[in-house]
Amino acid sequence: MFTEWESLIAAIAVTPSDDMHWLVLADWLDEHEEFERAEFIRTEIAIKNPQPETRLESLIARRKELWERRHTQWLAPFYDRARILTIQCGFVTGISIDATQFQAHASEWFSNNPITQLQITNFWSTENREVREWHALTVFGCPYICRIQQLILNEVSLDTNDLRFLCQTTDLRNLRLLSLIRNDISTEGAVILAETPTLVNLVELDLSNNFIRDRGVSALLDSPYLGNLRNLHLDQDALSHRMLGKLRDRFSPSWQNPELQFGDP
Repeated sequence: MFTEWESLIAAIAVTPSDDMHWLVLADWLDEHEEFERAEFIRTEIAIKNPQPETRLESLIARRKELWERRHTQWLAPFYDRARILTIQCGFVTGISIDATQFQAHASEWFSNNPITQLQITNFWSTENREVREWHALTVFGCPYICRIQQLILNEVSLDTNDLRFLCQTTDLRNLRLLSLIRNDISTEGAVILAETPTLVNLVELDLSNNFIRDRGVSALLDSPYLGNLRNLHLDQDALSHRMLGKLRDRFSPSWQNPELQFGDP
């Protein structure tokens, strides 16, 4: 069971752009005497949505004052463990991390921060150099993965079995961006993605340097689950002229330059 705090964080993670969830969190912080963190949230929202009577210069100065005084405390759980990618209202929302650190700290981080952007940099264990263990399945089995909206898994030696496990065991309905650059995904991996029902909200997919052939691209284009896909990144030289034409028709009829990308600029 989630605590009240964890439920508030989880609600923000679903819709981070909804100010109401942040304001409810600020009220909770006030009730628990974390007044400056509550004020920081309200100040951020007031700056983002200025009213005619808003004194922006004063708000910006106050935000800077609060941040300089408290950010070390607020971000301390991530220092020397993860690279922070994004922050919203004083909370970490995006991290870059290896699998070993993820397994050690995911519960603490996700319970206390509405993290929706995740980059895994290495799935091999880093604690024991003599015994290397592969942790992709453990990471993908983590219940917090279902919160992620941007998942970046570039150059980490994933293969089709890893991808199949991710797609079959994890609810990916919140995922908007999936980047799998330079792995061992292959055409079969593209077919697996095309057959994953929970990818219905995926907007951007990067399969560059995976040498996806026509069959895999055809599966992606014909998938009943990828109707929201707006950007698809592929290897042009692995595809036939006919398939390149189909990609132009689907994503960018005016596309003519030799970029390995299809979709909106």
